[in-house]
Amino acid sequence: MEDTPLKKIDAKPSGRRYATVDEFLKGEMPVDIADGVRKLADETRLTRILAALRVKAGFTQETMGEKMVPSRTQGTISKLESGLDEDLTLSDIREYSRILNERIGFAFGPSLNHVEAIKGHALSMKNHMIALAKLAHLDEEMGKDIQAFFGEAFFNILTILGTCQGQMSEKNLSDFKFEIVEPAALSKPTVKRETRETVFV
Repeated sequence: MEDTPLKKIDAKPSGRRYATVDEFLKGEMPVDIADGVRKLADETRLTRILAALRVKAGFTQETMGEKMVPSRTQGTISKLESGLDEDLTLSDIREYSRILNERIGFAFGPSLNHVEAIKGHALSMKNHMIALAKLAHLDEEMGKDIQAFFGEAFFNILTILGTCQGQMSEKNLSDFKFEIVEPAALSKPTVKRETRETVFV
C-alpha cells in the first residue's frame, strides 16, 4: 500500500490577535481540539517544568542523562520530558532537583483556605526572621543589613494590611485601625490599635 501524500494546507492570517493561548484556542480551534490541548497541557505540566529547568541550566538531554544516577540515555530523557506527569517517578524528580540545584516542592492534603494559608506563611516568615536575627550577631555589617531588611519588611507588611483594609467596609473595621509609617521613621516601628490586636504566630 502506497503512502498517501500529505495535503498541503495554505495557512492565511486571520487578522485576529489573542492575548493568551486559551483565547486563541477558543477563537480558532474546534471545541474538541481545544479541550484536547488543554487536557494535554494539564497532564504534562510537571514534565514541561523539568525540561524548562534543564534548558535554563544550560544542560543538553545527553548531559542530563549522564549526570543522573543511574545514568540514562538521551532518548530516555527525551521520552521523560515529552511524556505525561503520571509516568514520572520520585527518583526522576529528585535527580532533576539534585543536578540542577533547584528546589522542587510538593504539597499533600486538602487545599488550605485563606486564613490557614496566611497563618502558614506568617509562621514561615517568623522562623526565617528568627534565623536572620541570629545571623545578625555574627557580623556587625551583616547586622546592619538585616536590621534594614527588617524595617523594609515591617513597612511592606503594614502597607499590604493597609491596602487590604481599604477594600473592606468601615462597618467591619471600626475597631481595627492601622497607621502606616514612612520608611525613614522605622527605627522604632509602632502600630496604633484600638481594641483588637494582630498577632503573627
